Parts: sequence; structure tokens; C-alpha cells
Amino acid sequence: MPAAFAYGLVASVDRFFLQRTRSLAEVAVYAVAIKFFAVVNMGVSAFQLAYGPWAYAHAETRDGPPLFARAFGGFMAAACLVALAAGAFAPEVLSVLVPDPYRRAAWPAAFLVFAAVAQGSYTVASVGIGISFRTPLLLYGAAAAAAVSIAACAALVPRLRATGAAVATLLAYGASALVTYRIAQRVHPLPYRGGRLIAVFGLALALTLLTQGRMPAGQVGVAMKGMAVATFAILCARLELWKERGGVAPSYLGADGAARADEQGGA
Repeated sequence: MPAAFAYGLVASVDRFFLQRTRSLAEVAVYAVAIKFFAVVNMGVSAFQLAYGPWAYAHAETRDGPPLFARAFGGFMAAACLVALAAGAFAPEVLSVLVPDPYRRAAWPAAFLVFAAVAQGSYTVASVGIGISFRTPLLLYGAAAAAAVSIAACAALVPRLRATGAAVATLLAYGASALVTYRIAQRVHPLPYRGGRLIAVFGLALALTLLTQGRMPAGQVGVAMKGMAVATFAILCARLELWKERGGVAPSYLGADGAARADEQGGA
């Protein structure tokens, strides 16, 4: 219950600060931007609903840990690709769907789509805590999210308006995912490629901001954005994030399994 309250706070504190420090017009712009979060979050939520039962069904199997690593990598690759596409083409979408005063919602939308990805990564990262029956530890990630959200909104919203609220939301869900990941890896280590997944997330976010801020308008800009999305997809395919290669020394292996892993590595 405390964790649910904390995440409810994260979901509402951004608009609270916008109402208190800016104007209702700014809240309306943010409401348009949050629709992009909702679109990406629909796919993330579908994954979350399927992932939990699947993960616990494989929790006691020997193949479970590498399967979890592959699922995490595959999720991050797919979710970041969708977020990149949604964020990059947000200006074009808004130019068709909303009046001119609301079209600046595209920039905060670029941060919010990745907030949805960070929220989904929290679900995957937390599976180790659930498997080890240490679910009260989830409160630490939730508390971190709430604290970061309040602090970031207080610092950013008065100056950056809707963009500040979007950045604060991204930082909050990112903090939740990172804290939960660290705790889960302590209580139930799994062979995740954490550093590589964070790098892919950061690259996708940077590409989204670059395509929005630097690409020209019109057909040329649309083509360049399409090339950026395709390049990122090719990069993810080359990295094969959804394949577990044994790059992490898995603590779940017994002595015999560890010896076999060493033999395979030396072969």
C-alpha cells in the first residue's frame, strides 16, 4: 500500500506543480503531451501483465535466469524503439491532431515516452525481489521515485513549465527502476546486461531529442527521422540484446554449472 501511494504521488505531483506555479493553459499543453506517455504505456502495460506470470512460472527452473535476461533485453530494445518513433514524430502527429497553441507539447512528450519505458523496466527489474519473497523492499524504489518527483518538479516546473514536469516524471521513474534494479540484484542476482541496457536507453532518448530539435521540417525531416529510427533498430539487432551470452558470471549456477560455463568460455 505505501508503494502504491508513492507511485500515485508520482502520477499526480507533476500537474499539481504546474497548476500552482504556471497556468491552466500550461496544464493543457502537458495533458496533450501525456497522451504520448499513455500510448507507449499501453504496450508496456500489456507486457507487464504477461511478464509477471511467465516469470514466476520459470522462477524455479534452471533456464529461468537467462530467459529473464533475454526478456529484459528484448523489452528494452522494443520499448526504446517504439518510444523513439513516438517521440521523434510527435511534432508531425500534433500538427495534424491539435491546434497550434498545443503543438509545443511535442518536446515534453519526448521525455514522457521514455518515462513509460523506465516504468516498464522497473517491472522486469523487480522480478528478483518477488522471487526471493522480499516484496517489502519495493518500497525503497517507490520512495525514491516519489522523492525525486517532488524535488525535480519543485526545481524544474517553475522554470521549464511542461517540459520541466516531463523531465521530472522521467527522472522519477528512472530512479525507481535503478534503485529497484540494484536491490533486486543484491537479493537475487540475475544475468542482466544492466550497463548496456542503460546505454541503449540513453542513446534512444538522445536520438529522440536530436531528431526533434535539429531535423528540418517537411518531407526531408520526416525522411531523416525515419532513417534515425531505422538506424537504431539495426543497432539493437546487431547488439542482440535479447540474447543471453553468459557475459555475466551468474551466481545462480552451481559449482558444476560454473565449471561448465568456464569450460565453454575457454573453448
